[in-house]
Amino acid sequence: CSNLSTDLTIGMMEAVEHLASLGHKKIGFIGEILTRSKEQLFRKALENKNIEINEDFIFDIPSRFENIGKEAGMRIAAMKERPTAIITAYDEVAIGLISTLNENSINVPDDISVIGMNDIPVAKYYSPPLTTITTRIDEKCSFAVSNIFNRIYKNNMEKIEGEIELTSHLIV
Repeated sequence: CSNLSTDLTIGMMEAVEHLASLGHKKIGFIGEILTRSKEQLFRKALENKNIEINEDFIFDIPSRFENIGKEAGMRIAAMKERPTAIITAYDEVAIGLISTLNENSINVPDDISVIGMNDIPVAKYYSPPLTTITTRIDEKCSFAVSNIFNRIYKNNMEKIEGEIELTSHLIV
């Protein structure tokens, strides 16, 4: 059997590079227990850009999706020193975060820049449109369906085994 995945390294590096190019030095990350690998990529990307990691700007919230963003947004709103940019583990986290920041008179992107991850369809229609790291889900689905179709309907039983890895990238 094959394993189809997306390497988030390049997308995370592009996200940090983009934020740094905008002058951000106080960059945070919001995730949960299932996104620790994304947090590690975030830490590595900051180190590669020689940007200090501030543990106060890293949020590990025991919840899911937009609720993570809402909880982190409340914490950020209460902070005296806030991050100027946040990368979130999912687009839904970013949407919950942006909503809560707006409710607390913190403007995105003027006060805090936010980047999501996964490039969900609604991201481009959100206001403001969400900058996101694509995990190329459409391409993964197309590959999987094509592979199954070839095996079943074309009697092509050649196995595509091993790791098949797509590369992520930033969508501004």
